[in-house]
Amino acid sequence: MTAAGRRKVVTWAREAAGLSERKACRLFGVSRSTVQYRSVRPADRELRARLKELAEERGDWEKAAEYYARFVELWVDADPELQPRVQAAQQRLEEILAERG
Repeated sequence: MTAAGRRKVVTWAREAAGLSERKACRLFGVSRSTVQYRSVRPADRELRARLKELAEERGDWEKAAEYYARFVELWVDADPELQPRVQAAQQRLEEILAERG
């Protein structure tokens, strides 16, 4: 189960049974630090919106998407520890292309 899934289970137990965080975590064997974790990574939505805005202003959205696709392609054979990032970049590219239609 992912960390996000563990957080949801603990949150559900707290709300449904009125348990404290400590008791809910102990019940499900989840570390309290996992439940209390808050990402420090900035939201991707704002960045994508700004990049989209810049590409539309300059009128070369297709060219920007093509270059991003080439960049992602170069990293397909990267080291195994980088593969999760490569897959995330591929997924972002697919999302961007789907948004654009």
